[in-house]
Amino acid sequence: ILFSDTGPVQQMDEYTTLVVVHGTSFNSGIFGRILNIGLEHKMRIVLLTRREYKGSCPYTDKELALLNQGKKEFLEIVGNELAYFLLWFAETQQIPRASLDKKSGGIALLGWSMGNHATLSLLGQHHAVPVEKYSKLSLYLRHLIIHDPPFTSLGYPGPTYGYHPFKDPDLTTLEAKVTNFSVWVTEYYKHPGYDSRELFNLDSRKHGDNASVEWFTAAE
Repeated sequence: ILFSDTGPVQQMDEYTTLVVVHGTSFNSGIFGRILNIGLEHKMRIVLLTRREYKGSCPYTDKELALLNQGKKEFLEIVGNELAYFLLWFAETQQIPRASLDKKSGGIALLGWSMGNHATLSLLGQHHAVPVEKYSKLSLYLRHLIIHDPPFTSLGYPGPTYGYHPFKDPDLTTLEAKVTNFSVWVTEYYKHPGYDSRELFNLDSRKHGDNASVEWFTAAE
């Protein structure tokens, strides 16, 4: 598994390690700009690249079969791998454990968008993690941050109305769907009924304005 790490916070015995798990289409590089603010906030930042994304290893045919069949065993694999990575990182890098009052130190685990399926699998499929490993990890894991989760990462069916590139009949290839998704998900929309908190009042056009991917640098 590929990851980026800002390193320990200098001259501090107790600091928090923020581990970020990215969502669909974009790898961990999407969070590259936050690496520089870690030290300002006395925080160590680790950006994790999920499997099947550039830099990390692909899933095996057997694992992909479980995914395509909608088997919960796939989530057990994902949760187990994340647990092993977090514990391996915590022990090899000797990061501070969570304080007894759970107010400092330890790991704050953040899932963004579909990355929440991995972070929630760690907790929801904890039986797949050996008890000894889970017990050790509990000494470090302090916070879970669920950032902008889609319905599916929470186990809910998505809405039947509105637009989504992966359901667009005009996009006939996976490449076209992913390319369109990368633009669609980074665009800005003026939702006329935002205050109502009702999904059907949101702007569901195919395209909004000022997609972030259009002003990424070449390196990004």
